[in-house]
Amino acid sequence: PGETEEDFQGTLDIVRQATFTQAFTYQYSQRPGTPAATMPNQIPKDVVQERFERLVAVQDDIAWKLNKELIGSSVEVMVTGEPDVEHRRLPGRARDNRLVHIDSTRLNNEARPGDMITTTITDAKPYFLIADSPSWVRATPAGEAWDRAQADSCGATGVAGSAGTSKPTVLGMPTFRRP
Repeated sequence: PGETEEDFQGTLDIVRQATFTQAFTYQYSQRPGTPAATMPNQIPKDVVQERFERLVAVQDDIAWKLNKELIGSSVEVMVTGEPDVEHRRLPGRARDNRLVHIDSTRLNNEARPGDMITTTITDAKPYFLIADSPSWVRATPAGEAWDRAQADSCGATGVAGSAGTSKPTVLGMPTFRRP
């Protein structure tokens, strides 16, 4: 409430100086029961929307510029999910938390969530990086744990066991068996 155009320009100036690789932004909105909801000089929704769009545009330009600077560089990426079959990409995060989509066609299913991949960035977008040439995969205990979780379904209730029976939910706690 009460933000002036000059205040907002100050925010844009700080964002330009900080050069964040990514920023989670959201619009101010009144929340019942909060002190801000009862303050005078509430900003009209159309002004809030317009300022938000300007802020996102500035941040997107910065992120895209910084991402493009990584094209051609080698990065280590932690696999964070399973391959997207439609796009033939494997999701991961670089050490600085940037999202990287890695070409999964050359990996032969050897990379699991939690494993580390060294790769070269080949393209960049404002919100993510693309790597078309994974160099090598380093198996990790996290990847092995993911494999084990897939094999025994984490002990979730209702998951059929090998004999067709449901497994108990154990959540890491000791289980007690009836004699």
